[in-house]
Amino acid sequence: MGDFGDFTAALLVRMLWIAVENPAPYFSEFCTLNGYRVSKFAASADVLAFCQTPRSRQEIADYLGVKTVFYAMSHYVQPLLQSSQLAMTIPESPKSRKQKFYSVS
Repeated sequence: MGDFGDFTAALLVRMLWIAVENPAPYFSEFCTLNGYRVSKFAASADVLAFCQTPRSRQEIADYLGVKTVFYAMSHYVQPLLQSSQLAMTIPESPKSRKQKFYSVS
């Protein structure tokens, strides 16, 4: 498919899936990720790549560079959970302090 830098073809397909599911917030809102201003669309795809290994709420918030875990959960993780692109390691206890999130292939 060509060289996409850090993105694989599978990740690009996921990004398009996110956009199709709920396009408005992903293209109209922006955030800062690793010092760059990017759309939430790109940041959500980056979260999926980051969560190939199960990650905690705090790890995801730190990765995104957001100030609060609540913001990361409500704006990034919850939409990905609702679209079944992220899953929980302890689904029977969603508020567990040991909860981690991982990308669903």
